[in-house]
Amino acid sequence: MKVQVTRTSVWDDTKMPCEEARLEEKATYLDYRTAPTIEEARKESWFQDWWENGTNHREDKEKKMIVAERPSIGKVWSVEINSLEELLAFYKKYGALVITEGDNLEIPMEIEIYDDYRE
Repeated sequence: MKVQVTRTSVWDDTKMPCEEARLEEKATYLDYRTAPTIEEARKESWFQDWWENGTNHREDKEKKMIVAERPSIGKVWSVEINSLEELLAFYKKYGALVITEGDNLEIPMEIEIYDDYRE
């Protein structure tokens, strides 16, 4: 499974976060907003930008939010993790990991190599 990978200590998305990382050519981000319906979102100051710069606008009933698809403006790095054993090997090599649902349509999961303070 292809997983987006980032590193807490690396803010420059042109730098590889780890030696296994591969640059992805296509990345479509899901731009979620905290309005439950598109009709309610029309009242917000950010609505025009969200509408004009996104595609496939829709309401996510499960999350009670609206979402649009946007092309990536930065680089997206990925790694291939196909088993629990591979995930554990990645963990042993890099240390603490934060695994979350990502905001990328093509690569829906993200692993952050947690090597610096970020809170």
